[in-house]
Amino acid sequence: MKERAERLLHVYAGEGAKAALFSCLAFFLSFGASLGLKSSDVLFLTHLSSDLLPAAYGCIACCIMVCAAVVVHAFHTHAIYVVFRRIISCAIIFYAVTAGYLLLNGQHPAAWQYFVLKVITQILFIQLISCFWSFVDQYYHFQDAKRLYTLFNSSIYCGIACTGLVIHTEALTTPTLFVCIFFLLSAVLFLSQTMTTRYTEVPDDTEKEEITATAALKKSMMKSFFRAFMSSRFTLFLMLGNLLLYLLMTTTEIGYLSSFQHFFSASHTTQSSDTLTRFYGTALAIVGVCNFIMGWFCYSRLIIRFGVTTLLLVTPLGFLVTYAGWPFDSTLTFALIGFFVVESLYPMIEDNNFNLLLNGVPLKIKAKVRVVIESFSEPVGMALSSLLLSSAFINWKVLGIFLALSSVIVATCIRKQYFGALFANLKDHALNLQKTAHEWLKGLPRREKKKTEELLISFLNQKDVASQKLACEAIVEWGDAILLRQALAVSHELIEPVKIHFLHCMENSEFAAASFVTSTIQTWNVEDIQVELYLAKQGLLSEEQRKELLQKGTSLLISKKEEEVAIALQILGTLKSTTSHATLMQDIYNPSLPIARAAAEALIGSITDTRDVDILIAAIQVRKDALFRRYCLLAIASVFEVPFIAPLLSLTPILHSDEIRLIEKIIMGFGPQATGELTRVFIDTHAKDRVRIVAGKILSRLALNTLNQYLNSTIEKEIERAYFYYYYAVTLPTEYQGKETELLREGLLSRFESVIDFIIQLLGASKWIEDTELMVFSLKSNNIKIKNQAIETLEGCCSPAIFKLLYPLIGDLPMKEKMRACVGATETGCSFDELLTRLRSSTNPLDTILTATWNLFHSPLPQGAL
Repeated sequence: MKERAERLLHVYAGEGAKAALFSCLAFFLSFGASLGLKSSDVLFLTHLSSDLLPAAYGCIACCIMVCAAVVVHAFHTHAIYVVFRRIISCAIIFYAVTAGYLLLNGQHPAAWQYFVLKVITQILFIQLISCFWSFVDQYYHFQDAKRLYTLFNSSIYCGIACTGLVIHTEALTTPTLFVCIFFLLSAVLFLSQTMTTRYTEVPDDTEKEEITATAALKKSMMKSFFRAFMSSRFTLFLMLGNLLLYLLMTTTEIGYLSSFQHFFSASHTTQSSDTLTRFYGTALAIVGVCNFIMGWFCYSRLIIRFGVTTLLLVTPLGFLVTYAGWPFDSTLTFALIGFFVVESLYPMIEDNNFNLLLNGVPLKIKAKVRVVIESFSEPVGMALSSLLLSSAFINWKVLGIFLALSSVIVATCIRKQYFGALFANLKDHALNLQKTAHEWLKGLPRREKKKTEELLISFLNQKDVASQKLACEAIVEWGDAILLRQALAVSHELIEPVKIHFLHCMENSEFAAASFVTSTIQTWNVEDIQVELYLAKQGLLSEEQRKELLQKGTSLLISKKEEEVAIALQILGTLKSTTSHATLMQDIYNPSLPIARAAAEALIGSITDTRDVDILIAAIQVRKDALFRRYCLLAIASVFEVPFIAPLLSLTPILHSDEIRLIEKIIMGFGPQATGELTRVFIDTHAKDRVRIVAGKILSRLALNTLNQYLNSTIEKEIERAYFYYYYAVTLPTEYQGKETELLREGLLSRFESVIDFIIQLLGASKWIEDTELMVFSLKSNNIKIKNQAIETLEGCCSPAIFKLLYPLIGDLPMKEKMRACVGATETGCSFDELLTRLRSSTNPLDTILTATWNLFHSPLPQGAL
């Protein structure tokens, strides 16, 4: 029974008690706050006129913005749970004073007091609900929120439903209602304190840093908050969308309340206020029950099935339908539809969507953004609505149509920005160590960049050779022509070894053949053959000078110094000597790295025989020097043919990322001719993972449709493989104990993680994921919130069918749920011996290593071994 209830409510085993406590907290909070709010609404309508509603909403808006500023500042100085408790305490004091006042002074206060009561109860309701969600956010991560927040929201609207029933029955007098609110909010305060001591918060380093910061940092934190807020396009769109929806909600609320009042005052000459009260209470109760059912049993399944970006359009479209028919109908039909949208569709769909969409906001300002949006944009919407509706020149139904259309457009923009915002959050929390020096320097502020440039030039003027060489490397890599001109202006003062180093740095740069560079080099007073070689590479030597340089190079071939022989080989390759090819191919395998490197560089553009490609590929496998391998790859590029695609791709497991990018560029040169061979490599399950990934990346550029044709079936096979490794890693027989069992388990888990990484890389190859490395690291993050943002980003990057299969493997699910998914996704009936047999027959070397290690521990020792 318990298991069925958990599955029905989408609650995992072991988290029921915690979810129940938060649901109770939400119910009591909502029941108390909404009882005060809706009672004040009824008192306002029965003792005052609905014509005063715009003025009331304008006053509420101004007061809420002041309160919000106080709350945002409080979040900078106190923990969220402290702020939440203090707001609850303020509400308890207010309702206690109000109840006492009504008990002592009768049940019929002055008219202005009903106005004040409406204003304060609305402010308390908004602040209590807003801080409640910030409080809940500290204890749940994103994927949990998709399942459980709808339960809490349902509890909130269950409280509203109870409010409707209480108002409908008219069983309690007004002072008694406020006494009940006092006790309900006291229970909320007690529950919040209990949960703070019982449950541990989900870690969020950015929030804790701000709380523990010194007072001297508070001002800078506020500035950084506003800077981060304004720089996030998604946050601004979210705020605008919320503003429009609140404008719509306020306009619609005023519209249907006015319709209700006019209808009942026209239909009933006597006891119209009692009839309106009962009708309003009944409508609230019905809507509350609908919200309760939809929230507990429907929303979490809808959000998992369709995603938050799809449900984002539901509420704006609901308002659009309402205002499309309201101007042409004088009955209560569209007023009731508007009531349903405001009291059911908006809170049940939009509020839940808002809680999830906040994960696209920069994490370090998430709690404050919630307050800003709910306590600034919503009041601004309320104030604008009250001003617009107070104008005699504006028809509120026409205004509603315009706002509804605008809301649909903004919701579409939010959909497009959402997954990009999640990915930006992942980037903000990742330290990218793969950036080049140019990328790091380019990201510096203008003032720091200027100081860095001045510092580099000052290094050139120092007498320290190491500092001068480092400055030369940084200046060339910076890629700024103005800075390079400044460096060349002082280069005459450099000693000869530093000048030669400057030459080497310049050789592969974009300014190697620039006239201002070559003209400066020609004025250097350096009689070194490397200067002549540099000028020869740029085609700046005369025919006589080329012959003279070739003679010098030939004479250096017999030198006993590695450096001189390397220079000689470079000269032969640069001047394309007819007798140099055989010498260069022979020196590819020279034990001396400088000589082998120089030979490989000299072969670039010199190879005409395809048989030499096999020699170069073999040389790449033997020697691990990155520069040597790059030269070999560039030499291969001049005679590369389609049959060489597979051998060249087979090198990728031993190459660095920049070398792999070079291979991709070489193969891309073939265009569509390479599609067939790349497809064959991509779908070959016996090929190594990295080989298939590179093949997929190239294929995505040449023929993306072809890649996508095979992608789903390929990923499904890999997911099945991942389930296999995971299932048997966690279900190894208990009769085997010891070090060998742990090694086998760790090996299986390692294979499982490598398959998951491979799947992410495949998705990246298909251009579904922008930065696969960042995604892989984020999925392994110790920060559960970062990990779950990566999961949500991944959901937007792949098809629903693939994500549904992948989620149990990467999500934070209980073991019972993971095992249930494994049973449906892979073969789970293998015995231990069958498992070892399957691993032994695998084409993956890691699987065979696992079985070999197991057999090593369990093979009988030969006689006489002991």
